[in-house]
Amino acid sequence: MFLSALVSHYQPDGTLSVDLREQGGPIVGYGPFAAGMPWFRRRGGGWVETAYDWGARLVNPAHESRQDLPVLRYLEPWPRDFIRALHPVWYKNLCLAYLAAAGDAEALGLCRAQFDARHNMTDQIAALRLLMDAGGAAGEEALAVFYDTWAGDPLVLDKWFAIQASAKGPETLARVRHLLGHPAYSPANPNRVRSLVASFCANQVRFHAADGAGYAFLGERVLELDPLNPQIAARLLQSLVRWRRFDPARRTLMRAELERVLAVDGLSKDAYEVASKGLA
Repeated sequence: MFLSALVSHYQPDGTLSVDLREQGGPIVGYGPFAAGMPWFRRRGGGWVETAYDWGARLVNPAHESRQDLPVLRYLEPWPRDFIRALHPVWYKNLCLAYLAAAGDAEALGLCRAQFDARHNMTDQIAALRLLMDAGGAAGEEALAVFYDTWAGDPLVLDKWFAIQASAKGPETLARVRHLLGHPAYSPANPNRVRSLVASFCANQVRFHAADGAGYAFLGERVLELDPLNPQIAARLLQSLVRWRRFDPARRTLMRAELERVLAVDGLSKDAYEVASKGLA
């Protein structure tokens, strides 16, 4: 399996510990993972190259490009030299994400091994995010280890909050509400608010849950924060003013939450301006 081999043999310095050309012959597409990867257009050329092909070429210069893979999206403003300059960490973690999406034990084992290796913060956070998305004991254990290691570093602790708020599991909103009472969280700390509340609002899966609970949560936080920090309250409210982009049911719920916020007496000028313009 090309993807798991690439992840398993990746070294912290960006090299591979084995020649993947010796891991079972020619490198070929790997089912839906290869077909689902983003692709890049050759500079000055008329055909496309997938990220799979680009990664395969890193380890095998003679790799034949797969021109039968589907066209997904254009990235024409990015020249090919820039694409080639992307660090192998990026591509390796992309492969790990595709493997983790399958949800099998081998993929989650790779995530935990990468987390435990602690080669660098980028790798550890990428693995922790995937473990949290997968749910279960492995993610909770890794989360506890990460907190114990970095509890004294405010900037890294912001990432700990953000990872939980960005998780795709159905329990995410309940977790975020619980974290509001965590000793390390304070509504008076703008960075901590952004790491928890704003990260949840950017969680397209859970913030836009069909029952509107995410919108109600945001409205509560805006009204809580408005007397403390009107600027950050207004900025958070921007997540609701995009209501016209959504389906009728969500549009109704988002608009109703804006109206609820706007009706509160003593609303700051900043929040009032955002809410009123959002409803106009």
